[in-house]
Amino acid sequence: FTTRSGNAVVSMLLREAVECLTRFTGKPKHPEFMAELDRIRVAAAELQKVNVPNMDDDERLSFWLNVHNFGVILACALALQKGATLPSTLIALAWRRSRTW
Repeated sequence: FTTRSGNAVVSMLLREAVECLTRFTGKPKHPEFMAELDRIRVAAAELQKVNVPNMDDDERLSFWLNVHNFGVILACALALQKGATLPSTLIALAWRRSRTW
């Protein structure tokens, strides 16, 4: 198991994924974008070490919602890397969200 709380792990990953998506929007083939996505994907392996059964109900709900959000943002970033276009509302949401952290 990881020594960090599950919500600390997923919060960090979610923040990094949103910042990466925001920073490289419009530059899907940028080598730094690809390297950053690979780094985030490797870091996401720590999610497997989270001790979910020891969380209370509120903590578990927050954890799983943020894991879902992280997955969506990461999937969008990977799709963008392969040349897909993203809805402008998602880009705007990612931009606004990154400004609150």
